[in-house]
Amino acid sequence: MLAATHFDGVRTNWPYADCDRVSAGTRLLRLNGRPVFVAHEGSVAETKDYVMASGAGASFTFETLPYRNHTDSWVLRDVPAREQARDWLRRVVSI
Repeated sequence: MLAATHFDGVRTNWPYADCDRVSAGTRLLRLNGRPVFVAHEGSVAETKDYVMASGAGASFTFETLPYRNHTDSWVLRDVPAREQARDWLRRVVSI
């Protein structure tokens, strides 16, 4: 899974049912150890703290995007985060 911006459970005021941390924690457990690459603009600290405290038991890689981003278009730019994601993907698919 490759997630970008606003990770499930970090923010809990979304306009949909079960957007609370307990429900998000249940969804995280469904990863069942699968690797996850998390990219976020500004800082990944809040997301990392949340995920590490969740007990999800999955392998997480965190990468900060160098600009505000709410789409998948960051992978089209020549930025270090794109190379990190590509390296991560190569490792994951070779397992």
